[in-house]
Amino acid sequence: MTRDIRHRQGLHAADQKFLSQIETYGWNVTTVFKKEGETGPEWAFSAGLFHSYQHPEIAMFGLDLDIMHKIVNDIGTEDDQLIGELVRRATSIAKDRKISSFRTVFNTNREAGQSVFHIHLHLLGGRPMHWPPG
Repeated sequence: MTRDIRHRQGLHAADQKFLSQIETYGWNVTTVFKKEGETGPEWAFSAGLFHSYQHPEIAMFGLDLDIMHKIVNDIGTEDDQLIGELVRRATSIAKDRKISSFRTVFNTNREAGQSVFHIHLHLLGGRPMHWPPG
């Protein structure tokens, strides 16, 4: 985020609400859905986590849109301090290992590939990453 979220004068009402949510809660969750006839995954992502907690944003693909929205939001509301610490440590580890580009991943629930049912972070780096993931 490159702007001061408190300065909203002249912005569209939706943009003002978006920035207000980041200021109030520390992040916002946006869902991206397919229009009729489109192909490709629906997805949900956070905005404001870096601004508020200095860690990467979260993006999810491959689940029901409402579930992804809830997961991304729950990660922030229930465990924001823990998540921030996990990501800060992952960033530190990457820096120590001289990995300049990396991806962090949380698997949440069995369908997303989670096999250890507690919060844990995967740090992926040291090789080219492709988009979309998966």
